[in-house]
Amino acid sequence: MILSTNKFFLLFLFWFLLEIPISPGQNSSQKHTSLYFISDCQEPLPVEKIIRKTHRNGDARDSLFREIENKNDGYVFMLGDLVGKGSKNSEWKGVDRFLKTLRDSGSKVYAIPGNHEYMLTASKGIPNFQTRFPDLPLTGYCVRTDGLAIVMLNSNFRQLTEAEKSSQKQWYMTVMDSLDADSSVQMVIVCTHHSPFSNSKVVGSSVNVQEALISRYEQSPKTKLFISGHSHNLECFESAAGKRFMVIGGGGGIDQPLYLDNKEKYKDLISHADKPRFFYLVLQRRENELEVTVRGFTAAFETVPEIRLSL
Repeated sequence: MILSTNKFFLLFLFWFLLEIPISPGQNSSQKHTSLYFISDCQEPLPVEKIIRKTHRNGDARDSLFREIENKNDGYVFMLGDLVGKGSKNSEWKGVDRFLKTLRDSGSKVYAIPGNHEYMLTASKGIPNFQTRFPDLPLTGYCVRTDGLAIVMLNSNFRQLTEAEKSSQKQWYMTVMDSLDADSSVQMVIVCTHHSPFSNSKVVGSSVNVQEALISRYEQSPKTKLFISGHSHNLECFESAAGKRFMVIGGGGGIDQPLYLDNKEKYKDLISHADKPRFFYLVLQRRENELEVTVRGFTAAFETVPEIRLSL
């Protein structure tokens, strides 16, 4: 009887061990959470329509929104310029539909303001932004999931008070130190609206972001990617320190020409011929690597092959 009981116990133990979920890092086939990023979703302003060509920008934005609604795993990050004029309530309708659909499905949506949220009347635009994202600190915050830490920072430095800028800098340094020391964090991604580096002929590069944030980003052994918008293009750079930077301002904003070929200010790692006009970004951790996927379409709404990078 004792022998029979022991056999039963061993069989049960063997079956039980087979049913224990494998923790991340033990199996290369382990599925990790996908994080979706989009920036510069605003429709063109009236003055922009006069000086630049439009490409059904509102339809493009809505098409990207629908893709993200149908595909995302529950985490969506919006890097500013959600609308053309943040102070105008009617311009939020498309974004509001997008946010409602995502939240109704259980997705978590995070955002930082761009310059268009402050445009013309910040006293109305920023409250409109905060109404949609009431739990998110305006100067910056950190989201952690699946061994990743996403540091979201408000880069509208001219709009922040001296106290806000000082507080943000102190918080940024502290949180980066904490993430570097935390063994549960494998990778860190830093996000702003304004791009520290861009070949855009319209908005260029943000010296303020370079001076305030880049040194600490490059010092961290865990940082994999610095993501920004503002330039309505897809751009990818590598600094002398070996750190990657991506510009992802393809959410619907009007076209912004780039300095190309021998006129480039920074060496773009993605061929201009391969780039979509409208797009969003998907990040997924693959054990010790970060897989980056760009999905989008041309100005004529023709789907282009996905662009994939491993960092």
